[in-house]
Order: sequence, then structure tokens, then C-alpha cells
Amino acid sequence: MKFLKLQSLRHELLVLHERLLEYQRQKFEKKYGRINAGRKMFYLVTTERSFAWIGVLTELIVGVDGLIDSNASDDKNTTALFNYTKKLLSLNDKTIFNKEYNRAVQSDPEVLIVHHKITSLLKTRK
Repeated sequence: MKFLKLQSLRHELLVLHERLLEYQRQKFEKKYGRINAGRKMFYLVTTERSFAWIGVLTELIVGVDGLIDSNASDDKNTTALFNYTKKLLSLNDKTIFNKEYNRAVQSDPEVLIVHHKITSLLKTRK
């Protein structure tokens, strides 16, 4: 059952990641103008400091993928990952990620919706 929860978490984290990239892109475009090409967006996401905070979530998704792919999704590893995710997405923490994430949750209703989906998923026992 935890394996299914892990897959559900992965899906919601990918949705959140996409939404946060869009949120940050919109902020960037307000300041610097429209981003036209897909390659330019990729370049910005991988090099622009204003997108760097999202990298923490990217690393989490890679960790979830590794856990799923390695079949190491035992209770200990899965519980540790769920606890890390709860802490990462906490709106009370004071890391750079959390400060930016909190702004996104407050500013973008779609981010708020995905945030609630993930926190609800992490609260379930199974």
C-alpha cells in the first residue's frame, strides 16, 4: 500500500513542480519580459538564480523516483521520505525554499490546491 502512496506522492510532486515553475516564470516575465522559446526557459531554470529554490523539489522528485525504481520502498525508507516531504513543504520553516514556497502558496491558487493534496496524502496512514 505504501508503494501506491509513494506513486501518488510522486505524481502530485510533479504537478507541484510544474506549477511552481510556471509561478516563477510569471514572476520572471513581469520583471524582465516574455520568455519565448522552450530552450530559453530550460536555460533559465537551470542557470537563473531566481529559479534555484525549486531545485530542492527537483531533488526530492529524483529521490522518490530512485526509491520507486530500486524497489527499496520499505517502511523505513518510505517513512523517512514522507517525513522529509512534510518538513520541506511546511509553511512554517525558514529556509529559502520555504520562504519562496510560502509566497507561491499564498499567491497562486493552483499551488495552494496541490499543496493541500500533498499534505492530505501525507496525513493518511496507509
